[in-house]
Parts: sequence; C-alpha cells; structure tokens
Amino acid sequence: MKDDLRLTYPLWQMAGIGIAICFVLLIGYAGSFNMFADGGLEVELSFNTLTEAAAIATLLVFVLYVVLFLRRVARHNREFPDHPISHVKFRPQEYMEDDELFEVFTQRATKKVYAYFNILLPALIAVFCLVPIPKTWIIVIICLASMGQYFIYYRTMRSYVAAE
Repeated sequence: MKDDLRLTYPLWQMAGIGIAICFVLLIGYAGSFNMFADGGLEVELSFNTLTEAAAIATLLVFVLYVVLFLRRVARHNREFPDHPISHVKFRPQEYMEDDELFEVFTQRATKKVYAYFNILLPALIAVFCLVPIPKTWIIVIICLASMGQYFIYYRTMRSYVAAE
C-alpha cells in the first residue's frame, strides 16, 4: 500500500504548486503589466542576471518534475492495473475508495479539507479586501492555501494507512 501513488499524490501536487509559486514570483518581479482601454493587455518581462538564472533553474526543475512524475505514474499504472491514474479524469486522483474502509478514510480526509476551506476562504477574502496586497502575493497566498489542502489530505490519509 505504501507504494501506491494515490497515497503520495498530494505530495506531488504540493511540489507542482511550489514550482508554480516560483514562476509566479519570477513573473511578478520581472514583469510589468499594461492594461489598455480597449481591454488589451501587454506583459513585458525584463530579467537581470539573477532573475534570469532563477527562471532557467525553475524551468529545469519543472522539466525534471514532469519527467519524474510521468515516470512515477507509469510505474504506478504497471503495478496497480486495477487502479490506474489517468491525466484526463476530473476526479482527484488521490481518492482511495478500494473498499469501505478506504472510502471512509477518504471521506474523513475530504471532510477535513472542506472544513479547512470553510474557515480559510472567508478569512482570505477579508484580508484581501482590507489589506492592499500586490496581485503576485495574492496568487502566492492562494497557491499556499491550495498546498495546505493537499497537506491536510495527505496527513490524514497517511495516518490511517500507517495505523493499518
């Protein structure tokens, strides 16, 4: 069970979000956005040596992440042909509903994530309305909130599987 990718899938998602945060920060600091009256948008990126190196490093990490993730998914699908992971499903891949026990665990983990967003989203909306935060940081905060969701789900499922 510990080799089942569905168990560690939230960690992969968190890593992908971490890479996305790096891209957002790079674009946020290296880019300038011009909105035109006709609705057009112009984005100009100006990199210095440091941001250019960071962008190249982030792009290499992203490519490495994609290669490793696809290899891991292929290995999972070979080892668990009854529970393949597909990239075209809209259903979250980390749901484990193999039997009634895992169905209950998945429901509990999902319930915790729901409670997390039930508190977090109104709080974030209030903060975003009251505090002038740059758009880049709003996106980063939303990404971090999303990472929190995967962390809660992973921690909950991991505790059940470890106790099994």
